[in-house]
Amino acid sequence: MVYDVQTDTSSINASDFDQPPCNRMYSIIFCVELLFYNDPDADYYDLVVTGVSNGISRLFNSTGFVISDAWQNPDPTTFYPGITCQVFSQTYGVSEFNQDFNVAWAFLNNYAPKWPNCSIDSYPWAILGFVAALRGQTSQALSQIVAIENMFHNASTNSYVTINELGFYLRTKNLISGSPISGNGI
Repeated sequence: MVYDVQTDTSSINASDFDQPPCNRMYSIIFCVELLFYNDPDADYYDLVVTGVSNGISRLFNSTGFVISDAWQNPDPTTFYPGITCQVFSQTYGVSEFNQDFNVAWAFLNNYAPKWPNCSIDSYPWAILGFVAALRGQTSQALSQIVAIENMFHNASTNSYVTINELGFYLRTKNLISGSPISGNGI
């Protein structure tokens, strides 16, 4: 999601972007392109990326993530975004928050233990299923796959799948089956 970038382009080469986490980034590509072309705006965008990363870090306390600067504690009363947002950094492999992944996962499962069996909005549920698969929580991930399949195979729900939901659904299925995972989700 958000990474600091080098401003010294002399040490950058294409192989720097072949390995994770760089190959997962989409928001940083613009900044990197500016660096390669020695664009004068590169330093400005580097400051923006650094500011966003620092801001996200300040939104975490010992319990979990908060969803805005105005909140001092995570909100366990709203499933989305209050509880669901706890695991989004895991979805995208934001390595700066690795130390918070277990706390965020515990927050989700503490305040919404039945999340795999229900769905208010299929997009965050598809993300949660993917994170469950990443964490090796196969039964939760499979429950979510079944819930998504039931939702979109049932004509009476009149539900449509978005490309993002479908992407996370397919990544989850691939991860569980041991197939390669492609794409980053949006």
